[in-house]
Amino acid sequence: MSMLVQPVAAFLCRRGNSGATRRSQVAVSSAIGQVLPMVVCLCGVLVWKEFQAAKLKVKRSFTAIMACRRRSPVRMLDKTLTGLTARVQRLERCSPAAGPVRRGETVILEVGILTVRPGEEAAFEAALKAAQPLIAATPGFGSIAVCRCVEAPNQYLLQVRWRSLEDHTIGFRQSDRFQRWRELLHHFYDPPPLIQHYGESVLDVKA
Repeated sequence: MSMLVQPVAAFLCRRGNSGATRRSQVAVSSAIGQVLPMVVCLCGVLVWKEFQAAKLKVKRSFTAIMACRRRSPVRMLDKTLTGLTARVQRLERCSPAAGPVRRGETVILEVGILTVRPGEEAAFEAALKAAQPLIAATPGFGSIAVCRCVEAPNQYLLQVRWRSLEDHTIGFRQSDRFQRWRELLHHFYDPPPLIQHYGESVLDVKA
């Protein structure tokens, strides 16, 4: 700071002749030397405050941008889907190994032609509805559909979806439920039905 004050004081000393004038010039130089550091310091403080204010504005703008990204519909949808996927995975891990057929699993289709003695169709259909919970309670069961033939009203087409062949041949047929199933239905058949199993579809066309 003395590098700024000393040239000013020397200039003032050259301009004055009397001792009083010199003393006044020295006093002015001394005052300048005292005030100038304060001015410089004040300017530095103002510049620092402006820098901090600008820095705060940038920080707030960045925070607002990130908040908008977090609240964007796409991000919220992605977060929701991620949560649902995780929940489904937890439920699948907790579910028993044997359960209903789920989409994407291998499916075995049990097919049979059921020929009922003429005149007993209504009784057979009532017994079929009563027996349905027995097969539906079997692990690996997917669905059952029984359609009546148009040309031969005493014939029915049986279709049952299973997760695997063993779910039917072992899980159901070797259970007590199958014995009750036979008691309810098999006395209607003449002749006994032929049951076969089918796997992967080779043609599946929908309108």
